[in-house]
Amino acid sequence: MPDDPALEDVFYYGIQGAVHAAGLLCVRVQGDLNDPEVADQAIRRLHDAALVIAEVSEPLYSTYVQLGYSLGRGCPLIAITRDADSLRWKSPHTLVYTSIKGLEQQIAALLPELNLA
Repeated sequence: MPDDPALEDVFYYGIQGAVHAAGLLCVRVQGDLNDPEVADQAIRRLHDAALVIAEVSEPLYSTYVQLGYSLGRGCPLIAITRDADSLRWKSPHTLVYTSIKGLEQQIAALLPELNLA
């Protein structure tokens, strides 16, 4: 998820609540991925993740690198976006959201189908 303050509510209220309700840990690595410590932390988290939820409304290089790493290791992925027209690719689990509450509901409905717990 991009390190953008405008996305904090999306993470804390749209994603984290639904993930926690499913009994899973939800972590967001924040900081400049050009910082080696931040990049190492992101890679460690992606390596250990049972699921990756990626905000892909903005086509950022760093986001797509992280997605490629996750997909390469076979990690389930939920891609979320505010604008379906901006998508460069689609995950089998792509959610388009217009409200944070709606996003939370969509994620909560999808998580049991992924059989993660």
